[in-house]
Amino acid sequence: MKTVGTYVTAKDFDFKKGLATIVVKAEVRNESLSAAKVGCRVSVVDPRTGKGLGYAAAEGGSRYVKVACDKGVRFLTALEADVYEQAPQPTRVVEPETTVLTVEVPAKGLVFWSPETPQLYDVKVELVGGGSVMDCETIRTGVRQVA
Repeated sequence: MKTVGTYVTAKDFDFKKGLATIVVKAEVRNESLSAAKVGCRVSVVDPRTGKGLGYAAAEGGSRYVKVACDKGVRFLTALEADVYEQAPQPTRVVEPETTVLTVEVPAKGLVFWSPETPQLYDVKVELVGGGSVMDCETIRTGVRQVA
């Protein structure tokens, strides 16, 4: 199992109450020998205090992830020669096969990021399968809404 990318965003802000929903989308690529039942667990923690502000697991529990048919193929992104010109042509990228696991975490007690209060949080993302953690990543991020 390989995680191709993990993306953290937020929605449903309540600035007065310090509430928001942290949305994590984890791309998973299965390069094992068989389909695997995997899930995703997410926790949001204040790194200054160690206090947990929210926890959730993938909706509907685990999902079966098919084995990638292009297992063993190495994917590279190549930049075209004109990429730094003012009007570059689009670069073609071949996307490897992935499954996206989405987890929405209702978080409370948040201090929203601003230049005056640059509060950061640790979003711990665990890919679980077969009763054990297969992969884990912690992403440090601030929570704010941009108009």
